[in-house]
Amino acid sequence: MRMNSKNLKSQNQICALYTRVSTSGQLDANYTSLQAQQDRLISFAKSRPNLEVYKTYEDGAYSGENIERPGLQELLRDIKDGKINCVLAYKIDRLSRSVKDFHQLMELFDRCDVTFISVTELLDSSSPTGRLVRNILVEFAQFERELIGQRTRDKMHQSAIMGYWGGGHPPYGYKAIDGKLIIDTIESENLKLIFDLFLKTRSLAKVKAHLQLLNITNRVGKLWSNTTIDYILKNPIYAGKLRFNGNLYAGEHKPLISEDDFNAAQATSRLIFHTKTKIKRTFTLKGLAKCGYCDSHLTPHYTQKRHANGEPYYIYYYRCTKTLHYSNSVCKVKHINANELETLIIDYLDQLSKNKEYLQRSVDQVNQGLKDKVNPLKKELIRYRSRLDEIETEIQNLVKGIARGNSSVEALETYLAKAKDEKTDLENKIITIDGKIKSYQFDQFNANTIRQNLLNFKNAYNSLADEDKPQCLQLILKDVIVYKDRIVLNIFDLPEFSAGSQLRLKKLPGPDSNQRPSG
Repeated sequence: MRMNSKNLKSQNQICALYTRVSTSGQLDANYTSLQAQQDRLISFAKSRPNLEVYKTYEDGAYSGENIERPGLQELLRDIKDGKINCVLAYKIDRLSRSVKDFHQLMELFDRCDVTFISVTELLDSSSPTGRLVRNILVEFAQFERELIGQRTRDKMHQSAIMGYWGGGHPPYGYKAIDGKLIIDTIESENLKLIFDLFLKTRSLAKVKAHLQLLNITNRVGKLWSNTTIDYILKNPIYAGKLRFNGNLYAGEHKPLISEDDFNAAQATSRLIFHTKTKIKRTFTLKGLAKCGYCDSHLTPHYTQKRHANGEPYYIYYYRCTKTLHYSNSVCKVKHINANELETLIIDYLDQLSKNKEYLQRSVDQVNQGLKDKVNPLKKELIRYRSRLDEIETEIQNLVKGIARGNSSVEALETYLAKAKDEKTDLENKIITIDGKIKSYQFDQFNANTIRQNLLNFKNAYNSLADEDKPQCLQLILKDVIVYKDRIVLNIFDLPEFSAGSQLRLKKLPGPDSNQRPSG
């Protein structure tokens, strides 16, 4: 049943809080942008005596380019059902980045007598002036974005037609002087060598290996990767051309290779060395195992060998991804035997579930560390809130002074103007610190719960089919960090849980001479 908006306006306004972030990366922190927006909106609602919070609607990792967002759609349904007559958002663009969609939303809000308030832009659609400013801001924001984009594209297109380089980091083989591409003497010779080697070998891996043998690195001193070499071979700038919007234009810079050699490189197929054999083995730590030195994932890999009778067999590894792109010399871990690593992880989780005293001691240490982080924050919180109380007391004293004739309205206005920025700063600090405290308190752990989860995990894991075991591990492990002499397990219920006994059970096999080329 629809609420009577007139009655509501005479009483409290029932408001919805809407929050949104565009990317999933903004959801990974302990105190996320969504939480920060919500806390700011709640603080604003508390500062208005006629606002009553109904619910928070959130969309994590959704673009504002359209309105096909679950949180927003739920909000619109509740508006149509008459449950809400006010919507708070951190900024206008949290609701929509499209002028068309925004106006459609505002038309719906107006039909349903719903007020929209952007708390950081101080826009309130309950007044004609607020609605006008709101619409003007949205129109100009989109107009400015489109105008800047169009001007930039037009300028780049015209520059390409005239043969001018578009700017940015100069491509390998050139240096930029006064906005023009000038041949770099040393890099240009290496660039020519890359093309020459590729046209002779037809292999990115062989080009990479030859450059490494000659100790030729890229511009920043790192080893070449297959991807970088392939990008160079496909870049028409080395044949004196500029590419823009899929079209080629003659550049004013000097080419480093002939057009015939460039075309030959495009027509040459890249040799592929990896086997077509599909290995029927489940790598249970795929996506979980990481290198402790370069933070690269350890990816499933294998080496094929043959028995005396000629029958093939395989040795399975988790190999550092960085070595696949470059060479074994770039990483200390290189690769680790898959069977050994997987067995070690499962056995250790089983041992951990049976050692109640050790688990309790470790949990106590982690929880104490969290408390040590919370206590200073609580002291800061007390200090900031005390200062806010002082400001409020001073305001009340001035108001009482006006009533008694001991103070003036001008003195009150002067103090309010002076205290406004400090008060806003204090409120923001309180919201931030309160969020951190809640995050740490949320991370408190219970040893019995963790132990029970581990026991349940062991029983479930042993009963699963091989293809289902990776998913089971992902439910309890954040990741597995592999070093040369130890392995660190990050368990969902207990962060960075690392014990001195977590050493490798055996020495890892050395690099295999039969291992396939990484390219």
